[in-house]
Amino acid sequence: MQINLQISDNYCNFAADFDLFDMKNKLLLLLLALACSLSALCDNYVSPTRYDYSQVARTLTQGCTTQLQQARAIYDWICENISYDTNYSIYTADGCWDNRKGVCQAYSELFYRLCEPLGIRCIIISGIAKQWTGNVSGSGHAWIYAEVDDGAILLDPTWGAGYVNGNVFSFRDDHDYWFQVDPYWMIFTHFPKEEKFQFIDNPISESTFRSLPSLRPDCRYLGWNAQDIFYRCLSREIQSMPMIWPEYGKKLALKKIPMQKTLYSTSTYHFEVQKRADCKFALFTDNGYFPEDKWTYSNGVYSLDLAPGDCTELSISVKEGNTNTYTTMLSYEVK
Repeated sequence: MQINLQISDNYCNFAADFDLFDMKNKLLLLLLALACSLSALCDNYVSPTRYDYSQVARTLTQGCTTQLQQARAIYDWICENISYDTNYSIYTADGCWDNRKGVCQAYSELFYRLCEPLGIRCIIISGIAKQWTGNVSGSGHAWIYAEVDDGAILLDPTWGAGYVNGNVFSFRDDHDYWFQVDPYWMIFTHFPKEEKFQFIDNPISESTFRSLPSLRPDCRYLGWNAQDIFYRCLSREIQSMPMIWPEYGKKLALKKIPMQKTLYSTSTYHFEVQKRADCKFALFTDNGYFPEDKWTYSNGVYSLDLAPGDCTELSISVKEGNTNTYTTMLSYEVK
C-alpha cells in the first residue's frame, strides 16, 4: 500500500511516494504507544516509521554542498513549517509529518528521520529544560546532537520553531540561535539525563543547573562569551541577572554592565555599549533620561558611570532610524 504526500511551501513543491509497511492497525497503535513510553526512558529512542523520507530529504537539501548545510536546511524547514502540538498528542516523526505539528520528541524524530538518508548521524537527547522564567519543565524535553562533516553540533528544533503562550503556539522570527548551539549556552537551559551529553569540560549536577540563570544562546548577540559567562555564574561572581531581551544585541552590544538583578540607589555603576546597527540608545530611570550624546565615546564604545538615585527601575533601550519609540533591551530593579 502506498500513500502520496504533498509538500507545498517556500522550499519546494513536489509529491513523493512513501511505502507503507504492511502491518495491522492494532500493531501500529501498540508501537506508537510503546514509543511514547520508551522515549521518556532513554536517549535516542526513535519511533518506528511507515515512510521513506529519502526523497523529501534530498529535495529539502537541494543545492547544499556540506552536511552542515544539509542539517541547517532541514532545521530551517522544520522551524518554519512545524507547529507545537498544544494538545500533547503527537510524539513521532510520522505524526509530525502528517499533521505538521508535534511535541519536542516529534520535532526531534522528524529531524532525525530527514537526516538519516543523508548519512548525518543524530542522537536524540532527553532531559529537562528551563524556561526563560527560570521554571524547569516537569515533563521532560528532547533535542538533537548531530555529527556533520564540519564536526558535531547541538540544536533544538522545537525551541527554534517558536514558543507557547497561553496554550497558543507562535512561530519565532529568528530561529538561528537554536542551531549549532555552544554547549556552554545550552547548559543554561538544557540538562541531559546522561552527563556525557553536556559536552562541557566539567559536567555539572542537576542542582547546579537549576541554580543557573536562564540564559539563552541568543545572548551571543550581546557580544558575550558563553564559557566566560558560565564560569562566572559557577563561581558565584554572577549570582543574578537583569531582565534581558538579547535579540536587541544585534543593534547594541553590551560590553560591560552590572551583572546583577538589583542595583542600589547610592552605588555608582559602570556601563559600556557598542553600536552594531543604525540605531539610537538611551539609559532611563524613573527620574532621568541619558541619551547617547550624554555618554562618553571612545574607539567605538560608549561609556557611562551612574548612581541610579531615587528610582525603582533603570533600563537601557534602543530605537531604530527616525522612530520615536524606544524598546527596552535591559532592565534592573533599583532599591
